[in-house]
Amino acid sequence: MTDQWSADVSDTANAQSQCYQPKQRPSLEEQVGEAGVAQLIAKYRGGATQQELADRHRVSVSSVKRLLRKHGVRLRLAEEMRTRARQHD
Repeated sequence: MTDQWSADVSDTANAQSQCYQPKQRPSLEEQVGEAGVAQLIAKYRGGATQQELADRHRVSVSSVKRLLRKHGVRLRLAEEMRTRARQHD
């Protein structure tokens, strides 16, 4: 009886290791590299929105925010964006 239980546990472990494991997508920083990060930060500081940068790189806004924060960039508030938009109208 013990041998059968050990075999069942072993089979379960093998089945679990063969389950589908989706590949994790590289981070935005890994995708664009060091020069790309500098360029992305410059575009953000130049007025590009987080959404525009996310769309351009086909990532989520949270990925853009995470990268900007990691590199010490002060994130603009929504109110600042509305004020800038009004100034351009």
